[in-house]
Amino acid sequence: MAASFSPGQISAISKGDIVNWMNDSRSHLGRVYDFTDGTIGEDYISKNTALIEKQLVAGGLRLSALLKEIFSNKG
Repeated sequence: MAASFSPGQISAISKGDIVNWMNDSRSHLGRVYDFTDGTIGEDYISKNTALIEKQLVAGGLRLSALLKEIFSNKG
């Protein structure tokens, strides 16, 4: 899935810090909790699949950037 992003998009997603990343995720709260009766049905899934996939890829890219930073400072 990450291959569908350009190098510029990957760089933009990976930049920032944990607080920026948290705020990005929080910006989707209204959409994420837009279901009724505690039931996540097919309509919810079809409406949010792209967002879920984007956030999973972003999480992987951000984790990768963080691990690279941590382990590049080891010597």
